[in-house]
Amino acid sequence: MFNSFVIELNNALGNNGLEVKMSEDVFWDMEGDFDFVHIHWPEFLVKNRSEFQIEKAFNYWNSNSTIIITHHNHSPHDNAAFGVNLYRKVYPLAKGIVHLGEFSRNLLVKDLPIKGQKHCVIKHHYYDEDFDRIESSNLEIGSSVLVFGKIRIEAERFLIKSVSKYFSNYNILVPSWRRFELNRRVYFLQWLIFETKFYLEKLFSKFEIGNRNVPKAHLVEMYNKARVVLIPRLKSLNSGIITQAFLHGKVVVGSNYGNVGEMLRETGNPTFDPEDESSVINALRDGFNLVDQGMGERNRSYVLEKLSPDIIAKQHISFYNSLL
Repeated sequence: MFNSFVIELNNALGNNGLEVKMSEDVFWDMEGDFDFVHIHWPEFLVKNRSEFQIEKAFNYWNSNSTIIITHHNHSPHDNAAFGVNLYRKVYPLAKGIVHLGEFSRNLLVKDLPIKGQKHCVIKHHYYDEDFDRIESSNLEIGSSVLVFGKIRIEAERFLIKSVSKYFSNYNILVPSWRRFELNRRVYFLQWLIFETKFYLEKLFSKFEIGNRNVPKAHLVEMYNKARVVLIPRLKSLNSGIITQAFLHGKVVVGSNYGNVGEMLRETGNPTFDPEDESSVINALRDGFNLVDQGMGERNRSYVLEKLSPDIIAKQHISFYNSLL
């Protein structure tokens, strides 16, 4: 199952004349003749595969094609030893690395320098499916602080609770406060404990929380509730929420770390020091002020002008050609 980033990029590459095949099976079966094998999130590609299968397939494509990797994460989200070691083995096989910001390029070149490897910065595109929904809707400025994205760690929950203390006059909306990731039929007892804990949190919480992904059909409705969008990641390399929120005409506040901080600074949106609570509060205050100054409309204009799937696909094609 491919996510929207890969699907929309590959559709745009196809619309620009490239023959594109999206298939994990073809990769593992080591069949077909391809100029490039472009990999996103290696840890998901190799899931449930043995070390022998991984080594054999990657060595095959390294000998018979040109491997490209997009540097979405510097290490897997769970930071497990297997995933970290996988990155160390796989990245040196890539002839080209696509980064979503200069921070990413500098980080990888410093941490894992590979002689002869080419690097290119291509920013995160917006999604045509989001654009189409917006075109048939009306964008509005709401009154909430929308915290989008799955909340992964307790430090992110602590940050949100701190925000709610200082901005009690705003509704804090967190659609994915907690999510149960396992099969509830198999892990029924764990699911029951999770649900009980979540609903107790919801009952006593000072803000609005949920435990589900927001359905794509409801994205415009959700964004319309927001005055400002807060990205809760403390030290995340990338976040697709920025581009999506910009497309919906929102001011975005996020950490000063990674490509996240880089893009927010480049576009004039507020950033904060994730280790300084007062910095978070001040950044949100700045965000509220920027709404009244038309920053949301400027953010929307920025992505429409620079980050369409078609524009980003053309930049990928230019990079592919440079590797031939």
